[in-house]
Amino acid sequence: MKVTRSQIRRLVIEACWDGYSPGAQSGVKTKIGKSGNRVPNCEEINEDDSDNVTDKNYDIILPRGKDIILKAEDEDYERGLVIKLRDSGGYDVYYWYDNPKKIYPAEIKIDGETITDSGRKIFIGYHPELKKEGLRRLIEASEISINEAEYQGKRVKLNKPRRIRKGEPGYGKSQMVVFVNSGKKDKDGNIKPKRVAFGDPKSRIKKSNPKRRKSFRARHNCDSPGEKTSARYWSCKAW
Repeated sequence: MKVTRSQIRRLVIEACWDGYSPGAQSGVKTKIGKSGNRVPNCEEINEDDSDNVTDKNYDIILPRGKDIILKAEDEDYERGLVIKLRDSGGYDVYYWYDNPKKIYPAEIKIDGETITDSGRKIFIGYHPELKKEGLRRLIEASEISINEAEYQGKRVKLNKPRRIRKGEPGYGKSQMVVFVNSGKKDKDGNIKPKRVAFGDPKSRIKKSNPKRRKSFRARHNCDSPGEKTSARYWSCKAW
């Protein structure tokens, strides 16, 4: 779905009657209506402020919960960004090339520093403690840093533990496996993931049992679980 600037304005601004505009006084442009759906927050325009509430300082007003496709002004290539304002707050952003529905890996920089050469999707959130300074956008490391990588020719999800399948390395010796960022990069600058197997395949995780949980965490010193690249870290995390 492609949304132009004029279309967005018609959906939000023109939904109000004459003399009113979304967020004219409070700055809050939408609200939850009686039906439970989000509707324009129409407020009366003060005559002295009428020149300041036309949204002329904004190119696009993002609706919540929808993927907004942006295309670069480029005649030779089809490429751009997809931005989504989450219902819960924050923004999902990814780069596309040739097809807006497909995420295309791209370099991601924060404050001029390259975080990854092949990032796929980033999340831009709000820091809840900076109320006095206003809402400052921060990028969560767990979602900015690449969430997928190539391991032995296959794409794998990082930091997502799963059970070891029959026939896979470690089956019968460990219960779970997870791929993590090793901190190293290959010759092309891509992250080299590390495969970490952990857990006793003959035992069950019973973190809901306070005594079992306390005993396990004490035996494995889970107050200091070590690095993410270790089996102990993930075992402690599971408990």
